[in-house]
Amino acid sequence: MPLKSLVSLKGLDEYLERVAQAGENIENAASKAVDAGSSVFHEGMLARAPELTGELKKHIMKIGPNSDGNYIFVKVGAFNVKRNAKGSSYIFYQEMGSAHNPPHPFIRPAFDEDKRKANVAMKEVLKEEGAL
Repeated sequence: MPLKSLVSLKGLDEYLERVAQAGENIENAASKAVDAGSSVFHEGMLARAPELTGELKKHIMKIGPNSDGNYIFVKVGAFNVKRNAKGSSYIFYQEMGSAHNPPHPFIRPAFDEDKRKANVAMKEVLKEEGAL
């Protein structure tokens, strides 16, 4: 007794067309999405950074988006912060504390507490670009 089966996929051609269009724009869309997500972390660090003289906030930057092949990335953090005579950075002691001062973390909390917000921002950009 032979078995027969008929499989029909309605709308597949429309779906494949959307996938093809997304493929053409995916690098640009991914770059915009990574930029949007990193902006959330950048703003979170700026909002949480301790401000005595304002010097620390000047060094909190977002660099990118950059790419290396298919790898798209943005650097977010405190860059070019002055170092003391022993080579230690002021930012380290703000984030981690020292024997004489309590920590005032702002980098870790930005990533820990703003992950969901960054994911939402990235998804919104991907939807706008037609890549999701």
